[in-house]
Amino acid sequence: MTTRSKSHSAPAPRAGIIRWSGIVAALMLLQTARPGAAQTVALAATARPAPVVEYTANESGGRIALSLQRPDSAGLEGLRAHLIESAAAIRRGDYRNVRFIPNEGAAVQVLAGNRGALRCTVRSTARGAELVLLSDDDSVIAAIHQILAGPPPQTFKL
Repeated sequence: MTTRSKSHSAPAPRAGIIRWSGIVAALMLLQTARPGAAQTVALAATARPAPVVEYTANESGGRIALSLQRPDSAGLEGLRAHLIESAAAIRRGDYRNVRFIPNEGAAVQVLAGNRGALRCTVRSTARGAELVLLSDDDSVIAAIHQILAGPPPQTFKL
């Protein structure tokens, strides 16, 4: 005697459509109840406050610290990636896309012209990261100090 196993039939297609139409209706209701709410949430998720930029000089160069007032993992990752890319550009002598250092002036030209005498590293901090600029060359140290003596940019965005 052969026994056949019972197969469970799939739910009726109409039941699935009714479930989905209820979900769609609920989403439509939420969107119409607060017009623009979905756009506001999307903008809030992508809009990040500008990082705080701090310049500090020391005897052999200085550091530029960038920190987030309200750090989150995505913001920290983006800030640190930007600093790593900027450090690579500085090592090449290219300051065009380094947004936290003023691009014009004799000091930047000295740094770009003496890039072999400049050591540039990135260190992570609890709220961001810092770019450390060091040298043994007195003219490069003076150029670093000249840049760090000015005010940091206030409108820096990632």
